[in-house]
Amino acid sequence: MDKLLAALKRNRHGHRDWLVGLIIYRHGLRVSDACDLRWDDIDLPKRTIIVRRLKGSTDSVHYLERDEVNGLKLLRRQQQANGIKGAYVFINERGLRLTAWRQAWPGQWRPRGDIKNAPLTASGGRATVDEKRHGRPALDGARGATPGSSA
Repeated sequence: MDKLLAALKRNRHGHRDWLVGLIIYRHGLRVSDACDLRWDDIDLPKRTIIVRRLKGSTDSVHYLERDEVNGLKLLRRQQQANGIKGAYVFINERGLRLTAWRQAWPGQWRPRGDIKNAPLTASGGRATVDEKRHGRPALDGARGATPGSSA
């Protein structure tokens, strides 16, 4: 995990990307949970964060470690220095919140016409979006296994 976080720090928006990765890893967030994180969900003096779960899960309060608190303070200072006062913690260059579909997973999904470099399925055909998202069932089906069986 340390190698991944170090690589995230070397990105164009290194501090933000490192902080997203750290918070997702430590608190078990989905990407969409992290993208929906708001500044009013974070209490820096108490070092807590309210995690508002999607998909019907229960919301919870998590404690923040010192490096997370310092990282959040720095991120807020950077946003204020750039004249950005937004409700969301993780924002893009335009001041809009990150979305789980594009910013979090760049290059994962190609337009339908660009299948030249798309990955192959187990059966040799080009993968659809559903096969990328649910790769295991697509592979099981290609081997003749039924869902739930261990082929």
